[in-house]
Amino acid sequence: MGKGQKNKNDNTNDIFQNGGNTYTAAKKEANGTLKKVGAWTATIAVFLFLVGMTAYQYLTTHGFTERRTVVLSTDNYEVTVPEMSYFFNVAYQNMYSYASYLGLDTTKSLKSQACSLDSNGGSWYDYLANNAKTTVSDMLSLCEAAKEAGIELDDEDRKQIEEQIDSLESAAKTAGYSPKEYIRNMYGRFTKEKDIRRVFELTVLANKYTTKVMDDADISDDVLESYAKENEDSLTVADYLSYTFNYKDLMPESETDENTDGSDEAAEDETAKADAIAKIATYADELKSCADADAFKDYILKYSKETRGLEDDAAESAVNSSVKIAAAKTSAGEDEQLKWIYEAKVGETNSSVKNDGETITVVMVTKAAGRDIAHLKNARHILFSSETYSDDSKVNEVYDKWVADGAKIEDFEALVKEYSGDEGSVEKGGLYENISRGDMVAEFNDWIFDESRNPGDHAIVKTSSYGWHIMYFEGESDRLVWQSAAEKALQEKAFEEAKAAAVEKYAVSVDEKGLDMMAS
Repeated sequence: MGKGQKNKNDNTNDIFQNGGNTYTAAKKEANGTLKKVGAWTATIAVFLFLVGMTAYQYLTTHGFTERRTVVLSTDNYEVTVPEMSYFFNVAYQNMYSYASYLGLDTTKSLKSQACSLDSNGGSWYDYLANNAKTTVSDMLSLCEAAKEAGIELDDEDRKQIEEQIDSLESAAKTAGYSPKEYIRNMYGRFTKEKDIRRVFELTVLANKYTTKVMDDADISDDVLESYAKENEDSLTVADYLSYTFNYKDLMPESETDENTDGSDEAAEDETAKADAIAKIATYADELKSCADADAFKDYILKYSKETRGLEDDAAESAVNSSVKIAAAKTSAGEDEQLKWIYEAKVGETNSSVKNDGETITVVMVTKAAGRDIAHLKNARHILFSSETYSDDSKVNEVYDKWVADGAKIEDFEALVKEYSGDEGSVEKGGLYENISRGDMVAEFNDWIFDESRNPGDHAIVKTSSYGWHIMYFEGESDRLVWQSAAEKALQEKAFEEAKAAAVEKYAVSVDEKGLDMMAS
């Protein structure tokens, strides 16, 4: 036996000869160590679990996966889930009122509600997602076409984008939110300002290419004339007045008698209905006999106030709603009364009875059918919105002082920035250029297209829709209204052809799973 083995055996013997005390102590020490290791292992496992859960919650909350998921892409451009969510929510906001009218419950998930507009029987989410997919897909194709054409964003474009971001931040402040909160609430919980900026960049680039295509379209006078001859109906317009009498406007308020079975009430209702139908027939004949447009409007105003009991503003709105300006012949469809308008002379009237006499529409032609040969107009305005001002005292004060100071255009532009409620024209000094008949509300239109209007004319014009306007007439364009309409049609045709070519040429990849990840 070697010395080493002997010593080993001696030690072992000592352990057992001492009643196992040394062994027991060693075992306890080992068990204690194992317990400590086990406790630490458990602690580490819990810690790692908590860290994992925290990381998972963070990644989920901050859209780690969504931000790295590309939904649509071409060779040079891509759109991620948060960017796509912007387009999705814009589509949703644009359709909000209409969708609610169709039965959308905005308190429930869009994915849980069937959409009557979806041809595939999908949900509202599916419908809006597909709309957003089409919009973005076309946009990316146009961006690729822009790149191939050498079109890039310049300093002016980036300035425009910054102005859009500033407007967004202003909207957030007005709504009482930080920009971050506002963007999340409006465009999806994963969308950030940098996503909006990227969206604006792509949108401006696509629009820049679109503008180039439309500007390059051939719109010479010969081409316009040729288009007009080939599309005569779309450029044939007429002005007319139209008012519909409805028997329901004359029905007495119904009364419920809980002590009867309702049979007497039903009989009374039928009698009242027959009486109301007879009355509107009489009123329609009276309106039809009006000699001219002024008499037609006066009758509507008087009828609205005295017979229907409408307040002044509502009665004036009824009159304004009766005015139909530059209505294209193609809009008549199969309506026989509207077809008649394009064959009638100025001052002639016609009536149409529908629903067994429940409604009667009377029309009067005020401008015979033909091409609209009015010149496009240029005008400035300062809007004193009826939402801000309850009467005309302020607009009169500002107008009178401006006139007293010489009615200078530079002063007018300064007043636009100070008072105008029309944000769309503030940066342009209140200017609208190349206005066609019917582009503006009735009172605005009537003033600028008055045949006696001269450059430099100014006045206060009250519109029932918006409020009071200080008007300033700049003058008219060399272009005629029908030429402008033909020009727009040709430009739109050129764009549609260019877009179709771009869609066919540049393939767009779609991640369908990514489409399902957008937030509303």
